[in-house]
Amino acid sequence: MKRFAALISPLLLLCLICISGTALGQSISGTLVGLVTDPSGAAVIGAKVTVRDTATNQSFQLTTGKDGEYRAPNLEPSTYEITISAAGFSNATVNSVRLLVNATQRNDVKLVIGSANNTVDISAAPDAITTDSASIGTVIDGQQIARYPLNGRTVDSALLFVAGNTSDSAAAPNIGGATRWGGTYYTVDGVPFNDLGNGSAAYSYDSGLSTLPSTETIQEIKVESSLAKAEFEGGSAVSIITKSGSNRFHGEIYEFNRNRAYAARDFFTKDGVTAKPELNRNEFGGTLGGPIWKDKTFFFGSAEYFFYRAGHPRSFIVPTDAERTGDFSALGKTLYDPATGLPFAGNQLTAIDPRAAAIVAFMPHANLPNAAPGTNNLTEYYPTKYDLQRYTLKFDHNLDKVHTLTLGGTYSFPNQYFSPNGTPAEYGNYANAGYKTQSAFLRDNMVFSAHLLNEIHYAYLSHRSIRLGQNANFDPTSLFPGLYGPFAIGGLPTVGFNGLYDSVGDTGGSGYSPETTQQILDNFTLVHGKHTFKFGGAINFNAIAIKAGTSNANALGNFGFTGRYTSDAQDPGACTANAAACSTGDPFADFLLGDANSTARAIPQIPNYEKYKDVAFFGQDDWNLTSRITLNFGMRWEMQTTPTEAHGDFTNFDFATGQFVIRSDHGALPKDVNPTVLAAYPGTYTTSEAVGWGSSVINTDKKDFGPRFGFAARPLNTDKLVVRGGYGIYYNLIPPYIGEREVSQLNFPFTLNQTYTATSAIAPQLTLANPFPGTGAIAANPTIYAVNRDLKNARVQQWNLTVEQVLPKNFGVRLSYIGNRATQAPWYVYNKNLPSPMRPLGSLQSGRPYQPWGSILTLVSKGFSKTNQLQFEATKRTGHGLYLQTSYTYNQSLDDVPIVGTPQDPYNPTADVGNTDGTRHHNFFLTGTYELPIQFHGFGERAVNGWSISSLTQVRSGSPFTPTFSIPGTVNGQSTVGWYATRANVVPGAGVYSGAHSRDLWFNPAAFTAPAPFTFGTARRNSLIGPNETGVDLSLEKKTKLWESANLLLRFDAFNVLNHPNFSNPSGNISSSAVGTFDSTGNVANRQVQIGGKIVF
Repeated sequence: MKRFAALISPLLLLCLICISGTALGQSISGTLVGLVTDPSGAAVIGAKVTVRDTATNQSFQLTTGKDGEYRAPNLEPSTYEITISAAGFSNATVNSVRLLVNATQRNDVKLVIGSANNTVDISAAPDAITTDSASIGTVIDGQQIARYPLNGRTVDSALLFVAGNTSDSAAAPNIGGATRWGGTYYTVDGVPFNDLGNGSAAYSYDSGLSTLPSTETIQEIKVESSLAKAEFEGGSAVSIITKSGSNRFHGEIYEFNRNRAYAARDFFTKDGVTAKPELNRNEFGGTLGGPIWKDKTFFFGSAEYFFYRAGHPRSFIVPTDAERTGDFSALGKTLYDPATGLPFAGNQLTAIDPRAAAIVAFMPHANLPNAAPGTNNLTEYYPTKYDLQRYTLKFDHNLDKVHTLTLGGTYSFPNQYFSPNGTPAEYGNYANAGYKTQSAFLRDNMVFSAHLLNEIHYAYLSHRSIRLGQNANFDPTSLFPGLYGPFAIGGLPTVGFNGLYDSVGDTGGSGYSPETTQQILDNFTLVHGKHTFKFGGAINFNAIAIKAGTSNANALGNFGFTGRYTSDAQDPGACTANAAACSTGDPFADFLLGDANSTARAIPQIPNYEKYKDVAFFGQDDWNLTSRITLNFGMRWEMQTTPTEAHGDFTNFDFATGQFVIRSDHGALPKDVNPTVLAAYPGTYTTSEAVGWGSSVINTDKKDFGPRFGFAARPLNTDKLVVRGGYGIYYNLIPPYIGEREVSQLNFPFTLNQTYTATSAIAPQLTLANPFPGTGAIAANPTIYAVNRDLKNARVQQWNLTVEQVLPKNFGVRLSYIGNRATQAPWYVYNKNLPSPMRPLGSLQSGRPYQPWGSILTLVSKGFSKTNQLQFEATKRTGHGLYLQTSYTYNQSLDDVPIVGTPQDPYNPTADVGNTDGTRHHNFFLTGTYELPIQFHGFGERAVNGWSISSLTQVRSGSPFTPTFSIPGTVNGQSTVGWYATRANVVPGAGVYSGAHSRDLWFNPAAFTAPAPFTFGTARRNSLIGPNETGVDLSLEKKTKLWESANLLLRFDAFNVLNHPNFSNPSGNISSSAVGTFDSTGNVANRQVQIGGKIVF
């Protein structure tokens, strides 16, 4: 084994040097520091300091320097014992020192004159405040996570209560100094755990961060929210540490359940008639850790299984059973036979197209037989189904005094589940079926001496999306051989009934799209005098395959029916004479006959296989200038290389010449370029080599230098009061799914959409038997995509100033001002091809600056954001069975970068400055656990003793939304095509909340009006604020000793225990009859109760 370690570390280091780059460099270790003095306060030089991990008995020795300080870096998060000895003094032992992830924990020791045979026991210093770093962060330890009533029992629930978080998303949160999309960097045991597609955490669609290890496996979570050191990527960082084995066996077996029997009704279904929807959520599993070889080798593992079923009520209008067979006798209007122009006898169709019959078999049957015509005749619950397995495994081995090896990994796999898009399961729907996520790592922590340490690791993450429609095995070419198959993932074609019924169709299915990250990391630490230097990093090799073949609805076939062929349009004279008696036909009848008004087909979206690297160098110097002042200096350079695509499928647009540019290599175009499409736009494109770009259509940003400076001062020379602050520059790397994907698989040379429209009102031209006659129509002015060739990563400047103090009874309080400003933020769909000023349809296309294109949706790095926060946090970690943490954050965040969409007026983007999407101004959180002080002895003590209560409380102001309007089809007989305004006008003097601001009407619609045609609205983006959000989650736990080292825990959790109604934002569309009203519950749902039990040993 020693030979193995001796080989692996140099080999990994050699690999790192050979690839000449580093990235991220983020480790999970912490540092113990302290000042050793004699009774007079003078520094004790050369004192021997022994640091021992009480879980594994691994020890580390060092001596105090010329200033009496000791510093033990690169320690694993754990509980330590510090023993100090010096000639002429009694030994001193500091017990139960909790070192948290990425933390610097100070324990100053004053020695007592006496014999070395005597030992003085000292309690560890409180960890309620941070004394030696400018970083602002929050630690959530595993005990808290285990005790709290976390709704969902995933990491999401804990992160939402972190001070500085002002948004609702844990996967892509707005935490303190971060910005959106890649602003928060996640690691699990040091392994990168980020979604390459959109830059957030490696999440799962409908179950948040269930891809992460289960809550029972987590030792602690550290959230760096502002001014993280140079080893960290992103404006904020979330480090998750799983539990490890120790010299004692430990573990637990648990199960939790909630169902509709003890859940309150949703606010919008309290009608006394609607039954409670299905709800059954069951989680069970276990953990086990312990020694394999005492003091040498340890293991920890877990397994968890999760089953979730829920129903959501909805009503529909569907064809009656009679209509499904062609019997329209109850329709109330006459249907005409397009073959003869005469009415159908008895309103009964004489034949049904077999292809239509095959599709009808997938449509649900009506279940309300007495429903009036034109009203809902089907009511059912559409289901959400989700099954998940999660596993973790970790081994630690103390090879010798130099090497400590750790090998571990996680595994999360969901069975296929469906969360339909609001329609019955029989219709067939695209379903986001979660992710199969796996991680693994091998790390070697090397302690060459007390002053020279190194950490090296290899990490691997696979994050594979599973996206399937509900009829993925259905082959549409069996009905329509003219489609461009074959399809790796099948599904029903899209069939529309002109609004009469919901459309049928499976779209969006893409099968299994993998993302992988492989990382080699090396961090080197040197302690020299008052300086602790840390250098290094790693390189990430990233690969992502974006397979969305049927996400284009036309790929599986698209068929539209209007009723035109069963109308009496064959007799226009009769209609003119008696228009009221005219029959408009029936879209479903047209469908059964197989007579379409329009059809479309498309080639499946080509797969996109991208590879790129994340590279960075960093250096950090933590300088103990004096015993009272610590300075933090850091510099980071990082780079994300331009992605390469397996087949070279990249394009761009040259705005200088107005030409579309296709990547070429030695004159050859990518093999996936469609010649039919190219032939439709002659003379409009060129190649990357022809315009002097070489074989790359995007340049790599290589100028991302991020200096960082911080200070921490203890003005009273105690651990009770600290003043901290600093400034730093950070960069958010642009994720390729949001960034470069559009100029690959979505751009016109790689797509072919053909549309067909019937022109005759009498004789059917498009039939299900022959839906695609000829070549069809290709858009004359297609939408294309572009990326600024010199695209920049978002540059984030951060600064903060903090005062922290320890109050009596170990209360730590923190008051912080945090600011950040981001420039070069991405606008993802900035339309560079709109006429200015706006103009009507007749001159719309002619007014575009770049012909023959329609919209040119461009990724540009010109956005900005700015955030100012005031944070107050108070923490009591231990004492008399009470843990308490409360925080308040006042947040002001403005930007001109919406999550989706584009500036309303691309020629005046400053008009889009408004409240940041999804953020809240006021955020109050209160979390706590209290062990009831009951110590009864005698009969009944098992029932009376061992009770505790835990609570999570949140009170937050509303999130912003925008007053909008709907553009009508015509105004005064003029077409409104080309009017691309979205926001309403503000009515001067009208109170926005005048006479409103209640559940019945949240704001005053009369305060806004639609702008004049072809003008922009004056309302600011996100200028309205939605309702507050309040929730109190409560847990009652009973602990009963089973035997000496085992306890039974019974839990009763109530989420939103007060059943306080919370609402999503109301409709902001002033053109809608529902403007200002609520129709759905917000993030804090109706009360649900969870019952659980654990055996902990």
